[in-house]
Amino acid sequence: MADTAPIDALGAMLLQHDFASAVAYVEATHRSGMAVEDVYLDLLAPTARLLGQFWADDVCDFATVTLGLGQLRRIRESLVSHLVEGAQPLRAAGHSVLLVPVPGEQHVFGLEMVADFFRRAGWQAQSVPIRSISDLTGMLRRVHVDILGLTLGGTQRMDLLAATIRKARQASRNRGMAVMVGGPAFVGHPEYAALVGADATAADAREAPIQAARLLRLLVERA
Repeated sequence: MADTAPIDALGAMLLQHDFASAVAYVEATHRSGMAVEDVYLDLLAPTARLLGQFWADDVCDFATVTLGLGQLRRIRESLVSHLVEGAQPLRAAGHSVLLVPVPGEQHVFGLEMVADFFRRAGWQAQSVPIRSISDLTGMLRRVHVDILGLTLGGTQRMDLLAATIRKARQASRNRGMAVMVGGPAFVGHPEYAALVGADATAADAREAPIQAARLLRLLVERA
């Protein structure tokens, strides 16, 4: 069983708005020998999920969770330079990925982490919140996107995700745009990706660029 003590400790610091202690704790964890990508995936990501669970369980209010996630975002930003150290060079004509939540999803911390891993792999990556499907379709009409990544928190909104994917494909200026999905709704159920009309899913931020590259190669071979 994984040790949840570090996650619980960091979560408590964030709920108490003790940002200085939270930063020092994460930095000490990194210095102790934990690779930065493991800090991302084994500490920051589960801490973000824990904060969300606290809100769902009425342990704390939405404002407290939002402030905690804001502090967690600042910690992530302080680690980005370590994550992308030695990254593949960004090419002007390189592949592009647009990462967005399903309309109505409140938090995008996980997508920001995924974007960091894509950038490390040499992709042009953008992570943005959207308020409606029309926000997304408007972006896709203006900008060429190779991969659209969508995240969903729970299975209750699968129909909305399917509709978002369908309208995104119709609007995209890149008729060959591929779609990937992720988030808690697909953890343990990668088969749900096909049900909503997506081309692939990924288990975590580390795997996402790998799966995306495989997907593009497959689409080229099929063309």
